[in-house]
Amino acid sequence: MTQNSVIKSSDKNYAISLSRVLGMIFIVLCHIIQYYSFIPGHSVLAQFFNCAVSLFIFISGYLYGTKTISGFKKWLVKRWFVVSMPAIILSVGVIAVLLFAGETVSLNSAIAYLLDAEGILFISGNVFGNLFEAIPSLDTLWFTTVIMLCYLMIPLLQKVTKKINTDFFSAFIVLSVAAGFVISLFLDKYISLEYFVLFALGYYLGKIKWLDSINLRIFLICTVIFVVLLLSRVILHHYFDDSFIYLQFVAWSHQFIGVWFVIAFSFVSRKYYSLVRTISETSVVRLMDKYSYYVYISHGVFCMGAFNVYENIGSLVLATAVFAVGTIALSFVLKTITDFFGKLLINKMKK
Repeated sequence: MTQNSVIKSSDKNYAISLSRVLGMIFIVLCHIIQYYSFIPGHSVLAQFFNCAVSLFIFISGYLYGTKTISGFKKWLVKRWFVVSMPAIILSVGVIAVLLFAGETVSLNSAIAYLLDAEGILFISGNVFGNLFEAIPSLDTLWFTTVIMLCYLMIPLLQKVTKKINTDFFSAFIVLSVAAGFVISLFLDKYISLEYFVLFALGYYLGKIKWLDSINLRIFLICTVIFVVLLLSRVILHHYFDDSFIYLQFVAWSHQFIGVWFVIAFSFVSRKYYSLVRTISETSVVRLMDKYSYYVYISHGVFCMGAFNVYENIGSLVLATAVFAVGTIALSFVLKTITDFFGKLLINKMKK
């Protein structure tokens, strides 16, 4: 089996493609919805839309669970280039512009972002908080650190799943995720582990191709849980806001809420495969899917920190236009530069 055949799947999962596009839209809305005061509930909708991070984590784990990775070192280098290199390129550009504009960026912060290590502040601010400060204009990049750390789990996950008897695999998934949940609760003061637990769950479910088995019964059960979690969050927010119970509930319920959208698309795809495929193959959706990651990491430049157009431009309509054009342009430039260096890397690895 060649390296390319290991990494690429012959059958495109249209449900996951649509989930990825939806996740990109949700993430953008998460960061800009607060400025659209005419939308009912705009001040709290951001807390819902950021469930897309969980969606992305789950999808990534699931897709690699459906594959067997050989030549892990080369694969990891390629993953680093696809995930971390765009973040580093973006960091170089933004930090340079910030310094040129007279903004202060500490050396420690610059080094952290140029190493794509900024996400360790998100994982554990208590442990790493004194090492460097976050750069608001690059606030979305924490995800790239987390997902790269998730990728480091794959060799272990791959070895473990090979040793589990298929008859006991479902029980193994439940027990391992439950153990991860308990450990995460005990260590929450020091480190956030929920995304790593979710990645592992996605990987395990990918091994049994669980999304291919979503029927009406499973979908309805998951939908009931989805609604109950949303209602419970509203109630807990009213009575226990900022308490340990509320914060833990938000952290873990968010994982399922994000995954529910993947479940929903998978169910619809099974029932109406031709329609889902037709939608997924439209030029607009394919383009959005192709650039989803670059939009994810780029859009924050224009809605956070020093370059926040919504705070620097008085007109909401004009700010929206600048945000859209800026995000699209930066995503295109970022992908073009990354692809250029990617070709150089591939040619070097072939020698």
